[in-house]
Amino acid sequence: MNNPTLLTKKRARWAKNRKSVVFKGTPLRNNVAVENRYVTDLERITNQMIDAVSREVMRLYRSPAAKQYFAMDSSIGSQARITMNRLENQFDEIFSQYAKPYAERMVNRVGKQSATALHSSLKQLSGGLSIKTDIVNGELREITKATIAENVDLIKTIPEKFFTDVRGAVMRSIAQPNQGGMAELIENIDSMLDQRSRQIRNKAKNLALDQTRKLYNNTNMARMQAVGINRFEWIHGGGGQKPRPLHKFKLNGKTYSFDDLPVIDERSGERGIPGQAPNCGCTMRPVL
Repeated sequence: MNNPTLLTKKRARWAKNRKSVVFKGTPLRNNVAVENRYVTDLERITNQMIDAVSREVMRLYRSPAAKQYFAMDSSIGSQARITMNRLENQFDEIFSQYAKPYAERMVNRVGKQSATALHSSLKQLSGGLSIKTDIVNGELREITKATIAENVDLIKTIPEKFFTDVRGAVMRSIAQPNQGGMAELIENIDSMLDQRSRQIRNKAKNLALDQTRKLYNNTNMARMQAVGINRFEWIHGGGGQKPRPLHKFKLNGKTYSFDDLPVIDERSGERGIPGQAPNCGCTMRPVL
């Protein structure tokens, strides 16, 4: 048994003379409210960017220069470049301004959630002991620091991807105007903006969910090891339209050691914990 001191005296006496005894805590499931707060933070600035770009691009296409027809008036190309550069600089600055505060806020929320959930889980496992779980050791500080840095970089990619796609579509439309006339051209640009907007909103949402879950499971792992628990049961998330067969049918319900992690991706041979693979919604529970 990993650490008998994690059990009440009564439970430890009961287990002492038995060859094989397994105690499990409650599953350490992600808190949806914590996930959604990070999603809301990123959606706020993403929607602000989408609204501004859509408004300015459509204003450009309805300008007097545009009505003289794109291919015949080079000034519209200059106006488009100036508009897109101005907007990109504006939102690069906005995303850079909010990236670190948003990431730090998410890290703090996840840390509190982890401490509360793990405390409850270990209380069940131990038979009623109140075990300190709000541990912040050197390993956890490194996890926190790395997570904040990674999230700041990821948040900054949101406007980069959006402006690359929108600028390319706008400049192509100017260089090769649609022969159906201005009405059809504006309709096509409006449709393009709508499509890119959906894509970038999904990117922001998936980023928030994925990073929150990764940090939650990494924090739980560090804290479990700190109190002497080195084994966990893999619990499949159960959601998603395309669940990973490996996670659902092979890993789910099995017990693993943090010293010998299972393969989580058969193609690459990568080993890891629940939530480590991109968009993995799996979680774990402590095993003693």
